[in-house]
Amino acid sequence: MGNRAVITLESHTGEKHPVALYVHWHGGLESTLAFMEYTWATFGRGRGDIYTFHARLCQVIGNLFCDGLSLYGYPFHEADGVAEGCDNGRFHFVVGPKGISLPGREDEVASARVHEYWTREHPIQATLAEAMPKRLDYQSVGGTAPAGVVPVS
Repeated sequence: MGNRAVITLESHTGEKHPVALYVHWHGGLESTLAFMEYTWATFGRGRGDIYTFHARLCQVIGNLFCDGLSLYGYPFHEADGVAEGCDNGRFHFVVGPKGISLPGREDEVASARVHEYWTREHPIQATLAEAMPKRLDYQSVGGTAPAGVVPVS
């Protein structure tokens, strides 16, 4: 058994990402909302591009659940069918340069933000940050570190 959900993404301009994500563990809104908000907050480049955002979201979830058994992709048109077998159904998020939203489910979002995962001493956002790779050698990939970030050697 899991705590399953399907996550689908749409850009603020109405473009739907063609791949729906199936999450086997931590599929409740309290977790999926944290995945989405962490991705949005830590990856500014993807805010205007649903494809880049989707890739980063997969990385965030995959880094948390590195067993390889927790994240799957399905064609968007199969999302509702896959979601029927999930504990939490489907979450369809809209992503844009000003934030993310879950249209028609705003009350559920407010409730998710007061869940224990968000309010405990070590919240889920801290757990996500700890799961991310620690070696950030920006120069090796031709980039520069963001202000205040010192590359680890």
